[in-house]
Amino acid sequence: MDSSAKIQPTKGCVLVVDGEPVNLKLMELVLTQQNFTVSIAENEIEAISLVTKNKYDVIVLDIVMPETEDYQVLKAVKKNEASKATPVVVCSELKDKQTVTNCIKLGVAEYIVKPFDPEKLLLYVERVISASKSVPGNLSSPEKTGVAQPASAPTNRKDALMLLAEKLENDELEFPAMPEVGFKIVHMMQDDSTSINKIAKLIEKEPGISAKIIKAGNSSLFAGGNPAMTPRDAIVRIGVKQSMNYVLLITNSRMYDDESVGHKELRTKLWRHSVLVAIASRITGSMIGYSAVDSLFAFGLLHDIGKILLISVFSQLPKDVCEENIHTLTQTLQELHTQFGAKLLEKWKFPHEFVAMSKDHHEHPVKGKLLDSVIIVGFANLFALEMEGDFTEESVANVMRLPHANVLKLEAPVIKKMAEQILNELDEVEKILA
Repeated sequence: MDSSAKIQPTKGCVLVVDGEPVNLKLMELVLTQQNFTVSIAENEIEAISLVTKNKYDVIVLDIVMPETEDYQVLKAVKKNEASKATPVVVCSELKDKQTVTNCIKLGVAEYIVKPFDPEKLLLYVERVISASKSVPGNLSSPEKTGVAQPASAPTNRKDALMLLAEKLENDELEFPAMPEVGFKIVHMMQDDSTSINKIAKLIEKEPGISAKIIKAGNSSLFAGGNPAMTPRDAIVRIGVKQSMNYVLLITNSRMYDDESVGHKELRTKLWRHSVLVAIASRITGSMIGYSAVDSLFAFGLLHDIGKILLISVFSQLPKDVCEENIHTLTQTLQELHTQFGAKLLEKWKFPHEFVAMSKDHHEHPVKGKLLDSVIIVGFANLFALEMEGDFTEESVANVMRLPHANVLKLEAPVIKKMAEQILNELDEVEKILA
């Protein structure tokens, strides 16, 4: 639906996207009366068609539309080559802090709550267009995003690190919420009385998780006898503790799959490393006779959670705060991720051992000074780094030289056996999650 097939710029060209015809007509009327040229679209297909044919100064859209997933139209507009640089003003009934934060991460310039105030709509549209013209090409300027810029903007990586550390210390960062299912599973892990039925009841409400747990139950890691047809069947086969680990694995994967924060290749690499460390931690614990071996999988899975948080934090900062290159970001992740990970796990109210693991897994392994679980995860982390390439005799020698290997009393034949088991399980886990 296009009310202006050929656009002639006046005060500005605006595309309005909304699933409710009444809202479309009202916004069109308000804007045209103030000498804006307006096009309207009722859905994603119409919107993309219009932005492909015409150039707009601003797009006003709702993030919740009929027969469309939340944010779908916004994401489509931001991915489209013709419109990804066009400022967006969201006009939505949703007003919770998390929704507004998500929209800012997706590059939204302004946010208006419905029912909208016509004067506010005009003010925001005019402000966004003015900012766009005065700061060409800068899609993350404070004028456009509403994100406050520090009084003295950092100009190099050292200053950027100081800013991030200061924001962490002052509790000024947006921390993501732990998915409810994952949060409940972590606390079930602390309860030895957790039953098969309790886990099954929790995950049966989540079709995506249920399907993957059934897939795990029928994988070569656990298969045997009649195929698992229900989550309960799969949990019986997998075991209570390992089933909880797999639920945490599935829910945690969603954080690494968040397209709104960018850096997809880095996120994918971090996710594979986390899974490798989770598997390596559990297998290491099994080899040395560690008593709480199943908990090690969860510790390993979350050991680098601070890195994915930092990537998310980078997306909240103006682009001129940090150099936008992968080398800079990787260095920053390495220097700050333990602090950020510990802070995040504290925010999520995780048990102390999780927090200690995130904070201390890079420390030199000294029994009595570090928890045994932290030493195991620290070893698994370094072991996994060796396994990210071809695992050769030289790799075995490198692992044997680690101080952790001496503390854990691991021999070369055991290291080789562990590497084979880790790679086999990683292959199956990737199939389960696919």
